[in-house]
Amino acid sequence: MNELLLALIAIICINVCINCERLPEWHIKVAQRQGPNTCAVEEVQELRRRLWTQCQYWLRRDVCGYQPVLRYVCCDGYTRHSTQFGCPGVKPSRNLLERARDLGATDFIKYSLDSQIGADLIETHSPLTLFIPTNEAFRNLRGIPRRIFEAFIGATLLHHIIAGRLHTNGTHNDKPLQTLLGGQTIRINKYSNNVFYVNCIAVTRKDQLATNGIIHLIDGVLIPPKSWPLKSVADTLGMDTRFRQLSRLMSETDLLKSFAKRTDTLAIPSSHQTIGRFVD
Repeated sequence: MNELLLALIAIICINVCINCERLPEWHIKVAQRQGPNTCAVEEVQELRRRLWTQCQYWLRRDVCGYQPVLRYVCCDGYTRHSTQFGCPGVKPSRNLLERARDLGATDFIKYSLDSQIGADLIETHSPLTLFIPTNEAFRNLRGIPRRIFEAFIGATLLHHIIAGRLHTNGTHNDKPLQTLLGGQTIRINKYSNNVFYVNCIAVTRKDQLATNGIIHLIDGVLIPPKSWPLKSVADTLGMDTRFRQLSRLMSETDLLKSFAKRTDTLAIPSSHQTIGRFVD
């Protein structure tokens, strides 16, 4: 199934790239010399940014006024063999978290596992679409957005996840997407240079397939909007997956209901291991 979908994507890409503007003969020859199942990557050195495509016959374009350098890598789902031409090997199917690791999104994996969302991404049987910030995007987070992220890691990560498989070929401009964060939405836009943006954050690598969903890499962090409703301590505990076990324990003793009507400051352990030891 994955192989059929990848082949269909490749055919669509070839048709789009060739029909929108005629490729020079020399460009076609260079692309063909890369071998089967290879895709172009645009490197914009001035912006220190890479943009992955799913096309071998890719017409170089201006990116923010700069001319990118083209190089070729294996297309999504394929791998090289040292003795064979191009990328003839097919990668084994992997779940969302494993696929994120393949893409180098180690910071996202760490935050996901710390907030218990990672376990849900491994175990889920319902397909999901993830907009995953790169490691650099997390590390460049500063000021108030950084403080919001650190205070609500689990909730912020949920703002990067939508239900179902969303392939960029199936989106339209300015499309609102409902995230798993309490009905909050993000918007995806496609520009004339075929670059996608989510809430004005560039999608640097799109349509990465996993057994239980699709991943899009982005070069920024999607911070929940100011209108995000946090009405009480009880709401905060229920929303942030780091406090899932504490929220359950407080619900069983009716403490959670009392906090919904009071103004309090809580100092609580953030890890389920700490809570578990306390309960034992």
